[in-house]
Amino acid sequence: MDVETVRRLRKRLGRHGHQYHDEHVVDVDIKELQADKRHGFAGKRCNHAWEAEMIAPESKFVLTHVQGRREEELIAALYQDTVKRVRDKHSVALFTDGFGSYKSLFPVYFGRPYHPPYSGRRRPHNIRYRIPRQAAHVQVVKHRQGRQLHHVEIRYAHGSQRRINQALQKLGYCVPNTSAIERRNGTARLMSPAQQRKSLAFAKRDDGKVHSGWWALTVYNWCRPRRSLRIKLAAPQGKKSLLNARRRWRLGWQIPFLLSLRSSVLRSFLSTGGDNLTSQPIVLQKRMQHLSGQNTH
Repeated sequence: MDVETVRRLRKRLGRHGHQYHDEHVVDVDIKELQADKRHGFAGKRCNHAWEAEMIAPESKFVLTHVQGRREEELIAALYQDTVKRVRDKHSVALFTDGFGSYKSLFPVYFGRPYHPPYSGRRRPHNIRYRIPRQAAHVQVVKHRQGRQLHHVEIRYAHGSQRRINQALQKLGYCVPNTSAIERRNGTARLMSPAQQRKSLAFAKRDDGKVHSGWWALTVYNWCRPRRSLRIKLAAPQGKKSLLNARRRWRLGWQIPFLLSLRSSVLRSFLSTGGDNLTSQPIVLQKRMQHLSGQNTH
């Protein structure tokens, strides 16, 4: 297949995935979110192409996907797209890493704007933002020494710690973390060669990198099952229980048979006189004599 044909198909798939995501991911009732960014290449290693995403840790659904350089504009686009998709932006508990733009832009997109009172002596103040009671932001900062993790620092950037504790209790976490989005990053690196850290199989163009990211996101959200979301049954049902019963029945007669076989072979070897490498067991000798007698007849 020609290279231009592959690029054309990838472009159509990426546009279709982006359009499908915009049509269906609207007015989503999500209270807890995790955000992170991952590094990639486009064309050559010096052309850095970053992907930033917002995921719901409870359902493992990626809510927002943006691409660009690792700057403040990337986080602003991530927040802006998230605000358009959630139902209530003033009741979001956000978990991120220690990147500075997460903290500085959180009040702008998830807070309530207000004008400070004007005294009349100075020029009017700029618009300020107040964090709602149901909104909060915590940063999980990892300090490393070389390539080894030294310790993890928890920073409560905005909102109350009580709101973060409520989110942790709902998610079943003990401490604030970004485990869901980090697992998503590992999956994305396996799905797209342009996201691998030590691979030379990167996208050749910036637009191809964008389309590949959107198509991989569509497959992750709408096509792949979530094993972590499976609910265990109280008792096995259907064919699974029959297969388990049959498997237990097989092991029930195989284990005693193997034990008896091992004991019989061991007794036959012990009954022989001489070296095991040169002499044959009595049972084997009788068997060979019987076969030789049949051949003579």
